[in-house]
Amino acid sequence: MIALFLFLMPVARRDGQRETDAPKMLKMFEGTPAKVLLIHNDMTLEQRHEIGNEREQMSHWIGTATTDEERGTYRMMEELYRQLGPREPQVAGITGVRGTPVSLERAQGVNDYMELSGKGQQLQLAFSNWGAADAESKANVMFLIMALVYKHETPVKKTR
Repeated sequence: MIALFLFLMPVARRDGQRETDAPKMLKMFEGTPAKVLLIHNDMTLEQRHEIGNEREQMSHWIGTATTDEERGTYRMMEELYRQLGPREPQVAGITGVRGTPVSLERAQGVNDYMELSGKGQQLQLAFSNWGAADAESKANVMFLIMALVYKHETPVKKTR
């Protein structure tokens, strides 16, 4: 038996959503002795509707391992708050493409921690397609917002 581990990165579509080539790759290995485990990636709901879940229509697809983005960002916020001590956090963040599950999970982890702690203010949440130019542009805007906040010590209104 051959064990094959596929590391597939999502690709951006023209409508800004993300999808993977996982269905194509899974179909390529159908009927071979390879057992496929997708690592650090998942398919969209539409792709899963078409292709099914692990071990359903494709017996060689044995599983999918992904990260827990919500818990990860929650723990990141926990550590950042610990490092800040008693100071009131002013939070600005960049996440992935708007509306994708992973981007929403990251944002939820931040929101959950801020709500639980009862302190801090989210100044901005920007969505990015993670292309170099877009990410740099969003990062520059974030740095400007943070500089203005700390220079004037007044919160910037949250925008969408």
